[in-house]
Amino acid sequence: MIACACASGSPGAAISGDLAAAGRGIPTRCRRASRITPPLREPGAERANRVAMEIRLAPGFPLALLESPHHAIERLGDEGGVHRIRLRESVLANRDFVLNWAPRA
Repeated sequence: MIACACASGSPGAAISGDLAAAGRGIPTRCRRASRITPPLREPGAERANRVAMEIRLAPGFPLALLESPHHAIERLGDEGGVHRIRLRESVLANRDFVLNWAPRA
């Protein structure tokens, strides 16, 4: 149930009818629920929260290891001690990005 400070009438009283429909069928206590309820994705529609990322890593020393255990990355080069890395392709933003790196011995 969605509650908000803009509820009119008795505090905590659920609203119904046309006002409840404004909250997309979600029981609500707020006349403006449609403004705070996020839009729903249509079944079968592609998820829209995709991320592309490019990183410039300047560790100050040569690296022996530079990898991502969860994402495919592409090394774009090492110019002046700055390593350029990017995601090979855009990915869904559904997990953390981890970049492991270690100095050369």
